[in-house]
Order: sequence, then C-alpha cells, then structure tokens
Amino acid sequence: MYFFSKQFTLFLPIALIMFFITSCSTNSNAVCNKEEITKINEIVNNAGAEVKDAQKLLKSNKDDSVYVEKLGDIALDAARQLNAYRVTNQTSLEFKSRLFNSYQGTSKAAKDYIKAVKNNNREAAENAGKDSEKFTEERNQILKEMSTNCNSK
Repeated sequence: MYFFSKQFTLFLPIALIMFFITSCSTNSNAVCNKEEITKINEIVNNAGAEVKDAQKLLKSNKDDSVYVEKLGDIALDAARQLNAYRVTNQTSLEFKSRLFNSYQGTSKAAKDYIKAVKNNNREAAENAGKDSEKFTEERNQILKEMSTNCNSK
C-alpha cells in the first residue's frame, strides 16, 4: 500500500489545506448576502481546520488510508453542512450548491482511493487522486469567484 501513499499523500494534503482555508471576507455588495456568505465561509474554514488536525494522522500512521478516509469524512461533513444550510439569496445558493458538489466529489474520490488501495489497484488509486485534485482546484475557483463577486465595492 505504500506505493499508493506517495501519489495521494503528496498532493492531497497541500491542495486541500490551501483550498479549504481560502475564503472571502464578509464584505458584501448588492449581489451577495453578507450573512449567508459568512456562514458558507465558516463551513469552508471549519473544514480547513479539520484538515490541519487530520495531518497528525499522517505522522502517526504509516497507512495513509486512515488519513485519506478522514479527509473524505471531512469533505462529506462539509457537504452535509452546506446542504443543511438554507439560503435565500440566489448568488449564495449558486456558490453553496457548487461547493456542495465539490465536497461531495472529494469525499467520493477519497472512498474510491481507499477501495483501490484495498484492491491493490494502482491505476484506480491514481485516478482517484486526480479526481480529488480536480475537485480541489474546482473548489479553489469557486472560492475565488465568491471572493471577487462578494467583496467588490
């Protein structure tokens, strides 16, 4: 299982931390609801903090599947929180929906990775890693858009 860990472990923690923690401030303009965007950011930031805490698993456990499973759980929890949060502003709803889909995709990629490792399927593990990277990049783009659209004066 160790050969899988190098692929997934190198890019996933760095990418997840960088993009989970990225957030926009709480300034608002006409198209964004300040309170709703603030709550969405809070969910994203909490997920980022959990990712930082989960990194301890990498240091204490040679099997990175435990770590990847934790990252998947964090992403799934963030998706559930976003889904449960009700918004009224159309712009907030669009950002929330896109972030929800991104977190769900990340969670699925983590599960696919763990399954591939258990089945000793290197190609599937690499594909899951690429999927996770894609969703992380997508999330980064969404957060940039959110920051641009909700912080301009």
